[in-house]
Amino acid sequence: MNAPPPPRSLAEVVAGLTADADPYLSCDECFDQICAYVEQVAADPAYEDVVMRRHLDTCGACAEEAATLLELGALDLTS
Repeated sequence: MNAPPPPRSLAEVVAGLTADADPYLSCDECFDQICAYVEQVAADPAYEDVVMRRHLDTCGACAEEAATLLELGALDLTS
């Protein structure tokens, strides 16, 4: 299993909190779309959704959810 991501530095946290969040996506909207987003990223790592990426860059909870879903999708559960 992969190790958890390293903790973000204070500068990274401040940058996330002060980043331009326009266009805005709420956490509720993010959670409504996150499974489809993760499926797209898993199928095509070059896939980009600017609104979702901006939200994930500024919201640690949603970013952690996306990372967890990507990790779960990468597991071989057949063995």
